[in-house]
Amino acid sequence: EWGELRQRLGSGQSSVVSYFLNITAFCKDNNETALEVEQDILNSFRKNGFELISPRFNHMRNFLTCLPFMAGKGLFKQLKEAGVVQRAESFNVANLMPLVADNPLTPAGLLAPTYRNQLAFIDIFFRGMNNTNYNMAVCGTSG
Repeated sequence: EWGELRQRLGSGQSSVVSYFLNITAFCKDNNETALEVEQDILNSFRKNGFELISPRFNHMRNFLTCLPFMAGKGLFKQLKEAGVVQRAESFNVANLMPLVADNPLTPAGLLAPTYRNQLAFIDIFFRGMNNTNYNMAVCGTSG
């Protein structure tokens, strides 16, 4: 097994990467339901050989990791210092991340959700977007 790993790493087929896994579950505001969902998640990961731990006194840090584009703002360094960053082969890490991410578009501007419900800024005059047409249509529902 180690020989195969060395061969993949040596040939550039794979690499060793650092990762942090955070799971956030949303459920009804009910203690019984929350406990049931938590146990389902823990048992599911345990069955596959992963032991999850609760982030005692680190809820804000873990919440910030759920937000897009936050890891580059020094948060990943804090995670490393806390000892929660692990290392694995890139193939394994990619399978742990069932994410679909969007482009952040611009560094500032109109804050808007993307097609995949992530946050992004829109500035149609930002030179990095290479726009040639500065028209914009905004639509929405009442409420």
